[in-house]
Amino acid sequence: MKVSLISLLLLTITLTSCKEEIKVHEFPGRNFEKIMAFKMNGEEGEVVEDGAISDKVIGEGKLLTKRESRKLLGIFHDKSSYGESAYLCFEPHVGYVFYDNENEIIAHSTICLKCNWMKNFPAVGGYAFSEKGNKRFEKFEEKIFQK
Repeated sequence: MKVSLISLLLLTITLTSCKEEIKVHEFPGRNFEKIMAFKMNGEEGEVVEDGAISDKVIGEGKLLTKRESRKLLGIFHDKSSYGESAYLCFEPHVGYVFYDNENEIIAHSTICLKCNWMKNFPAVGGYAFSEKGNKRFEKFEEKIFQK
């Protein structure tokens, strides 16, 4: 009994100490003028493809307010938003596009809440998000598109 408890303890310590630290980079990594949120049709792809808004986008999109933009960036920059397992479906239903003051796309993020996965340009650091991150992104999406 002592051997199995000690083995279990060592295994737990080993797994915990080997866990990769999540590094979250400042996203989008440069100054921006505005963020647009777009609903997507659920087909695999990203909100921006070949430098332009993807044909997988539904409708015109929504310009985020300054407050909404800060809230979204807060989710992106919070380490606790990342770190769980992701599934492989990637059927995104929302994308965020960052524009500079000349209305050029400088960054974007495409999010699938079904599989806890996102694709970003430039990289944020974490791609699989946590249950907490999933709930925060889902609540944010519901709020901005209910208007």
